[in-house]
Amino acid sequence: MPKLRWAFGMYCRHTKIPVIFFIKNKTHWTLMKHLKDHSPSGSTVFTDCHSSYISWANGKSKIGALGYYHYWINHSEYYVHEKFPFVMTGRIENLWRQLKSSFSNLKFN
Repeated sequence: MPKLRWAFGMYCRHTKIPVIFFIKNKTHWTLMKHLKDHSPSGSTVFTDCHSSYISWANGKSKIGALGYYHYWINHSEYYVHEKFPFVMTGRIENLWRQLKSSFSNLKFN
C-alpha cells in the first residue's frame, strides 16, 4: 500500500461543506482530477500560489486554463488578497488547523 503523506482540500462557500482527499503526490494532474470531479467548469476557485495551481514562469493560472475563474494568494505575504478582499483562504486554513489538532496523536505512514 502506498504511503499517503499529503491531503488536498476544498471548501464550498455556498454549502459550507469541506472535502478532503489523501493524495499520493501534489502534481497538477493529481489535484486537478479532484477539482474537476467536484467543481463544475466556470466555478470560482481560490488557492494559495502552489506551483500546481499557477505557473511561476509567466504568473498565469493553470486552473484558469481549465475553464475556472482562479484567484490566488501568496501566503508568505497575505492570507487576504490586498486588492480583492473577497479572495481569502482562511476557511480552508482553519479546517487544516482543526484537522491537525484532531489527529495530532495519530501517526500516518
